[in-house]
Amino acid sequence: MAACVLAAAFFGCRSAQGASRGADKAVSGSDTNEGAEHFSENFSFKDAEIEWSEIHSGTVWSGNYFQKKLKIHAVKVNLRAENLSVKIFPQDESDIKKHDAKHPRAFAKDGPLLLAFNTTPFVASGIFQKSKRQPAGICINGGQLLSKPLGNYCALSLRKDENGKGIEARIFSSQNDGELLLADYAAGGFWQILRGGEIIEFKPIRDSRTACGISKDGATLFIIQVEGEFFSGSRGLTYMECAEFLRALGAEDAMEFDGGHSSVLFVAGKSYGSSAKVPALMGFSVSEGAESGFSKTGREAGAGASSSSSISK
Repeated sequence: MAACVLAAAFFGCRSAQGASRGADKAVSGSDTNEGAEHFSENFSFKDAEIEWSEIHSGTVWSGNYFQKKLKIHAVKVNLRAENLSVKIFPQDESDIKKHDAKHPRAFAKDGPLLLAFNTTPFVASGIFQKSKRQPAGICINGGQLLSKPLGNYCALSLRKDENGKGIEARIFSSQNDGELLLADYAAGGFWQILRGGEIIEFKPIRDSRTACGISKDGATLFIIQVEGEFFSGSRGLTYMECAEFLRALGAEDAMEFDGGHSSVLFVAGKSYGSSAKVPALMGFSVSEGAESGFSKTGREAGAGASSSSSISK
């Protein structure tokens, strides 16, 4: 279990937009890249394809992408689908105070949810850093701010679309952006890796990853979990490779959540990644025959996505 101090300068972001991140305040998390592999060569996703399996009609699909020494598990969510609901952990301040943590499988079972995945990095303390865990970065649930923002890191925002077209998703490059506080739901991450279809560069370090991307029309949310804990089976991806893969799926903007041993995805009754319990999660469900989603605050939401089956440039 690697939940250690992360120095942002370690990643050596070389883009103009990311230069200031080299001076980030050290944050505890589990995406430390301890034991991660360093490679100059890249995986290529030019001719890659995914066979999408529909998990819920018109709402959620999942698929796997395998290359030699690489395993990626992908999900796409139709943010325009009817009755789509969002669930965030921590759910309230009591979860924060208890330093509570869950595996996505248990979180999904409580829902019940169609899928769940780890999000915000965390601070850990105690023996083997297991006893106390608290999100390091923004968490908003039902419009309530549960964990304060860290300005040098990015976040995913979800809110009811003002035109009644479901859920509006947006990636903020800084958690200090005041508009982020208007979100119905938000989860922090590390850094934005794709902006307007352009890949942002970092040091080429491979590890397990959890990342998400949003299509240009805002209708589809993509989530990927990249295995990288056991390099003999899957080497993981660099931040740039994650960005390239998500762009190939159809994302215009993308970001990294916590990675390393914290990277875990639960979908269609299966878990991918580690067995770790984490203090920050996001999930989706569909309420059959009922008004959708922002139920904790009485807000309504619907959601949707495209149905292409191949990855293309």
